[in-house]
Amino acid sequence: MPITSAIQELSLCDGLLLTGGEDIYPGLYGKESDTSRCTEMNRHRDSLEMALIAKALELNIPLFGICGDIRF
Repeated sequence: MPITSAIQELSLCDGLLLTGGEDIYPGLYGKESDTSRCTEMNRHRDSLEMALIAKALELNIPLFGICGDIRF
């Protein structure tokens, strides 16, 4: 789903649930050097979820994240 479409759909929702999946790109939390520790990453999904998180915070709707795989 395109990011802009997902953001529009979120405006119709009562909350946002983010499920687990691939490793989160470490550059998103300031640890780009840890990229070699990751197995699979989905940069589109990361971008989509970050945009949805920002919109959920803007809309002040509940946000629940289950598990994004971060390995240290």
